[in-house]
Amino acid sequence: MEILFILIEFFGEFLLQVFISFFFEGAVELGGHSLKKARKKRHEGRVARAQAAGEPEPEEPEPFSWVVAVVIYGGLGLLSGVLSIEIFPHPFVKQHNARLVMLFLAPTAVGMMMSLIGRIRDRNGEEPIRLDNFCYGFLFAFMLNFVRYYLAA
Repeated sequence: MEILFILIEFFGEFLLQVFISFFFEGAVELGGHSLKKARKKRHEGRVARAQAAGEPEPEEPEPFSWVVAVVIYGGLGLLSGVLSIEIFPHPFVKQHNARLVMLFLAPTAVGMMMSLIGRIRDRNGEEPIRLDNFCYGFLFAFMLNFVRYYLAA
């Protein structure tokens, strides 16, 4: 019976950790899509001005390189981890070994959810951003959980 309570506690803490990661990642994803739409709208304005002036159309802006994307999403994950510590200062999982497992398990689940969101967006005709794939989703959630692992009292 005690094992059942331990498993329920671990699963509940896992869901809480995944929810926190997914919440912050969702907020960053919405911001990323807004930024992408703004860049696209600005480019369309430049194209319209160039066509009106009879000039050649400007090229579409290049997306950020993967190195810049890794730095940005990693930094935003670290920042989100610090913010989550401010909201929830105590670790959800108390046992050290379970916290270590959670450090990799929760980001994997969140990365898979972000990959699923990217596929849904692609299927619906929307252009996914880089955070809508497993690698960047995992990186963001891992950095958030890394901060929680070391700084949560």
